[in-house]
Amino acid sequence: EVPQNVEVERVPVYWILTDKTLEQFTTEKQFLKIFPDHQSELKNYIKKEKVSFRKQDDIVKLSYYCNEIMK
Repeated sequence: EVPQNVEVERVPVYWILTDKTLEQFTTEKQFLKIFPDHQSELKNYIKKEKVSFRKQDDIVKLSYYCNEIMK
C-alpha cells in the first residue's frame, strides 16, 4: 500500500534499437547519450518541434527523424 501523502506518477520508458543493441531512455539527456555524433542536430530538432518525452507521438516523430539523419 502507498501512504496517503505520496503521489504516484507514471513515467513512460522507451526503447530504441541501435546497431543491434536495445537502448532504454526516459529523458532527453538519456536519449542524446545514445547518439553522441548527432547530439547537436537532435537537440535542435527537439527544441524546434517542442518534443515532449512524456508523449508517445512525439517520440515516434523523433525516431522517424533519427532514421532520416542516420541514413
